[in-house]
Amino acid sequence: MTHRIEAVLPLLFALALGSAVGCGDDATTPPPPPDIDCELADPVADLGTPGILYTFAGTGANGWLRQNNDRLDARFSQPVDMLFRSDGQAYILDWNNHMVRLVGLDGKLNTVVGNPDVPFPGDGPKPRYPELDDFEAPVDPLKCYLNHPTEMAPLPGGDYLITCWHNHKIRRYDPVSNTEQVIIGSTIGYGGDARVNLDWDEIVVADAENYHYRVYRATAPGGYPEQEIARVYGSSEYVDGGVALGGEYYYAVTAVLLENPGDPLPIFSESDYSAEIFIRAEPGATAAVTPPTAALDKIAPDAPTGLSGTGGGPFPYHDSKVHLKQPTDSSLGPDGHLYILDQQNQRIRRVRDFMTDPDGIIETVAGTGTFGYNGDGAPLETRFHFEASTNPQVSGGMVIHQVTGIIFIADTLNHIVRAVDLVAGSVTTIAGIPESPGTAGDNGPALSAQLHSPLDLEIGPDGRLYVADEYNNAVRAIDLATGMLETVAGTLGQTSGADCFYPPSALIGDGKPATQALLNHPRGVAFDLDGRLYITDTFHNRIRVMTLEVGP
Repeated sequence: MTHRIEAVLPLLFALALGSAVGCGDDATTPPPPPDIDCELADPVADLGTPGILYTFAGTGANGWLRQNNDRLDARFSQPVDMLFRSDGQAYILDWNNHMVRLVGLDGKLNTVVGNPDVPFPGDGPKPRYPELDDFEAPVDPLKCYLNHPTEMAPLPGGDYLITCWHNHKIRRYDPVSNTEQVIIGSTIGYGGDARVNLDWDEIVVADAENYHYRVYRATAPGGYPEQEIARVYGSSEYVDGGVALGGEYYYAVTAVLLENPGDPLPIFSESDYSAEIFIRAEPGATAAVTPPTAALDKIAPDAPTGLSGTGGGPFPYHDSKVHLKQPTDSSLGPDGHLYILDQQNQRIRRVRDFMTDPDGIIETVAGTGTFGYNGDGAPLETRFHFEASTNPQVSGGMVIHQVTGIIFIADTLNHIVRAVDLVAGSVTTIAGIPESPGTAGDNGPALSAQLHSPLDLEIGPDGRLYVADEYNNAVRAIDLATGMLETVAGTLGQTSGADCFYPPSALIGDGKPATQALLNHPRGVAFDLDGRLYITDTFHNRIRVMTLEVGP
């Protein structure tokens, strides 16, 4: 999920990779086979030997040991990804601890984002305590309610985006001022995409009678002086999940510009969660079409300026009620747009000119919003299949080629990797057999090889596309030039047994060739500028590392 190689991580390895750990003592757990020694000593790290896998961080135990622990003594709870900083430090997204943790140059691990004293951070639109409200202003990152972070991506200027999967939001983290703030996302769901860029003085409301609102654009293309763009129906008790305020009733509607006055109107009810443009009027009032000069009398005057469609100023977008539903990934493309993999909405979405346009708009660029598989084709006609349920697992991965702009997508439950080319207007499968999970076809053509629930993607220093093949417990590499695929880490289709609560590193293959080592649901891959591959070995609660072998 890391989309850009940022730095070289200095060699932080000690001679020994942590203390040995023992087997579980549950009486119901059968004893380990005779050839398994749960007290094996950890191997010595030698990163000068290509192709050998070692543990970089974590003992394998699930948990958290407060601050300032040596990385090899640290505990994680299902880490999912990592990102390297330009100063040589590394962020680790500790998914089930709801934290972002930083490995310093001294090898010490500390939490930098996420409240360590919150047992469950919640997933509502606002934090449970108003003093920790990071919607309105930046707050101390150790007090924010982070819920299952899945991705961290750099921004120009030194800030970082954090994709907060179970918060349904994107946060911006500034390590210099040590603050964070929600910048994209409000309520869980899908609130539509922008079709037009409308200013407040272009929107008017008329016929506010019996809670029925007609929304007009005052200056329309084609010479029409007024143009109805939507209708809103609602009750006085429903205000995007809120209540009526001060005798004035707030409603909202997606701005959809009609090309011709006779085109069918989009109609929204209070159950649509189409909270994009806030309008208000006194109940029972009836008015003629309000001229543009008086528009602010009918449009909420205290609304943020620059609000447009589902967009709004990039700092913050959440003011415009953008809705995400468990976004997995976000990354800035070479075109300056921000791309978001919106998992349960089954869409790839884009915030235009994210860093520069105060009226940026969010829009869907790929996906229909319905999960499934209907073959390759045009981006907006192609279905993806990311896990969707009341309590899903993380699903989907994305990396953007910073030269070509092609968006590579791990289409997890279709068990394939796809390339989205927005210039050519195409979605093309490049690896895997659609809807056919398995292990067959390794070391051959990528389109003849089976994957099983691919997740994170990263472009390596050798130009290959690396895939965290989660349920195959392996990392695969796709040669984008030849179309060939091979396994580079993990014993394909195998993982460690449950004989030890957290097996020592020697038992899971540390110090052995990477393809003989064992991984357990690896969800993330990353690289440093020295070419070392880091694997978030999620269910082993470790970060693993290897130096890549250089081919002939």
